[in-house]
Amino acid sequence: MTYRDHLLTCPRCGTTLVRTTRHETWPCPACHGVAVEVGELIRLLMRYAPELLPPGTNRITTQPRTMSAPALRCAACTKPMQPEYLHGVEVDRCVHDEMLWFDAKQLDVAIDAAIADVEARRSWAQRLRDLLFAN
Repeated sequence: MTYRDHLLTCPRCGTTLVRTTRHETWPCPACHGVAVEVGELIRLLMRYAPELLPPGTNRITTQPRTMSAPALRCAACTKPMQPEYLHGVEVDRCVHDEMLWFDAKQLDVAIDAAIADVEARRSWAQRLRDLLFAN
C-alpha cells in the first residue's frame, strides 16, 4: 500500500509518526497513540494469540459506535475515520486504508479485554486444570 512509502501524521497531535521496523505499526512519540494496519494486527494475533480472533476467521470484528467528537483523520490518507469498538475500546478505523488508530494505552486495554473475554468463555473445569497443571 502506498502509505508505507511516505510519512504518516498523528491524527491527534499532528506529529510525524515513526514506523517500527519489526511490525507494521506507527507509534506517535508525542501523544503515544499508534496507527496499526488491520492486516498486521491480524498477523500478530494469529502468531501470538490466535484465540483472540473469532473462531474460524482471520479478521477482526468491531462494532460501530456513535461519534462523540469530530472524526479523526486517517494518518495515511487524511480521510475521516469511522469510530468503532474493539473489545469495548473506542478506536478509529479507516475503511479506505484499513488502518486502526489507538490512543495511548488503548491497544493494551483492547488486548487485555480480549484475553478476559477468552478466559470468561472457558469453563471452570478448564481453568482449574490449567491452574493445577501449569508449568
